[in-house]
Formats: sequence, structure tokens, C-alpha cells
Amino acid sequence: MVIGAQKAGSTYITQLLSQHPDIFIYPTEVPFFQDPDYKECGFGKFCELFKKGEGKKAVGFKRPNYLAKPECPERIRSLLPNVRIIAIYRNPIERAVSGYYHYMGAGLIPIRDLNTGLADILNGQYDSAYPASADILEYGFYATHLQRYLRFFPERSILSLLFDDITQMPAAAIRSVYRFLDVADDFKPRTKGKRPMATVRSLTRLRIASLVRGLTTYYNEDRTRTYRRNWIFARAVRMAYHAFDNVILAKLLPDPRITLDPALHDRLAEIYSYDIRQLQELLDKKLEDRWLSRKCPAFAK
Repeated sequence: MVIGAQKAGSTYITQLLSQHPDIFIYPTEVPFFQDPDYKECGFGKFCELFKKGEGKKAVGFKRPNYLAKPECPERIRSLLPNVRIIAIYRNPIERAVSGYYHYMGAGLIPIRDLNTGLADILNGQYDSAYPASADILEYGFYATHLQRYLRFFPERSILSLLFDDITQMPAAAIRSVYRFLDVADDFKPRTKGKRPMATVRSLTRLRIASLVRGLTTYYNEDRTRTYRRNWIFARAVRMAYHAFDNVILAKLLPDPRITLDPALHDRLAEIYSYDIRQLQELLDKKLEDRWLSRKCPAFAK
């Protein structure tokens, strides 16, 4: 089970896992253990998703939101006590920037420039109108979330990876995952090509996408979850726009270089500093210097 973190490379790892001949991984996210899905779907229906994996040595799925959702660890432990969990952590300041653009793209927060919108989130101005905005900060408290899982699972059941290791040494990172899953680690997946789930940063491109979204997507009551419309018309519009966006708009409206305001960076560093130090101890890795330095992320990935 790949549980996150959101915007930290879980889709990339999932795609590499899906290429291995001994692994079956469900092609889309599975929110079964998360509210409200847990009460609405039975465990039998959940298990049916993995019928195509019969005979495989490892069967799995991903849901990055699980890492930060407090209701998930105990539920997972009760139904999948022997599951092997993969968690990926990214500099939480960079992850917050990437999450900000991701949530604009999903229609969960307004489309505004980074420094203005993210400052308003820190100041609590989105809390009532856009409750999903709280995730942008909350999802970066990795130590807090990991400790919650460690109350229900032994350390040997959880593999922790760093986003930097995946991007800089993908072959070594995927081999460690293969070894963790007890499958052949000499298999070499295709790692070249466009990085999946790249976040759109052009505000104009995001605004165009929002016009199309009304035809293809709907939301729950408090606008914290998105759902795809499955009408034939909606699917056709989604496919056509995806092709148009990738082929035309991505070239006409390239993502701009963005810079996080230094004062805003310092506020985020202060917010995450204690949790980062806790994660250092849990993982026995030095993170504070590279994650808290006064170095604004030049690009949101």
C-alpha cells in the first residue's frame, strides 16, 4: 500500500511497480479506508478490485491521502494486518507549494498567485469557504502522521523513502521497494519519459481548465472531495480537453518560473521545524539543513 505523501512521487513509484512481472497494483487510487468511503463500501467489494492480481507475488494500490488521515491506520490494521506500507516524504515547504497548485487545479481553492493565496491560507482566510485548503499544510506533518501508523504497525512493515532519492537515484529507490516487497530486485523498469502527475502552474491554463471542469466533475457538499462524472459526454469532454491541454495549451501557456516569497518561506519553515526534527529521529536521516534552509523553491513540481 502506497500511502503518500501527496505530491511526493507516489504516482511515479506506482507506475514503476506496475511494470514488474510479479506485482499487480490497482491502476487508480483506492479511497476505501478513508471517510466517507469506509462506511459506504464493503470489504468484499474492496477485495474484488484485485482479482486480476491472482497469482502475483505482490498485490497493492495507492492512496496518498491515507498518510495524513487519522481514521485510516486502525482500519487498515484491522482488515490488512500484514500489509506492507510504502511512504514517501518530500520537503514539506516544496510539497505545500506543489499542493497549492494541485488544489487550484482540482477546483478546491480559488485560482490566485502563489504568494497571495498561500499567505491567506496561513492566515486562516480560507478556512470556512474552502475547508480543503487545510490539507495543504496538514499533509506536510510527516512525523505526526508516521507516528500514528507506528502505533498500529511494526517498523519493519513500513518503508520510508525520500522524494529527493527517488528523483536523483530512481533505480536505487525502486530496487529498495522491490526488496521490501520480496520480489526480484534485478528487474529494470522504464524510468525515462515525462514525469507523471506534473502540476500545472500557469494560472491562465488553470482558469481554462476550471471552465471545462464544470462539465466533467462534481463535488461533495463541503467541496473537499472531487468526483468524476461518468456520463459518455463527460468522458468525451475530459479526453478531448486532456489531449488539447497536453498538445496545445502546454506549449502556448508554459509554466512560469515561480519564487516563494522569503518571508512566506520562513513562516512555513517555522511551522514545520519541530515536525521535521521529529522525522529525522524516526528515519535516522539528516533533513533539517536541506529542508529548513533559507532557500525558496524556484519551481513547484
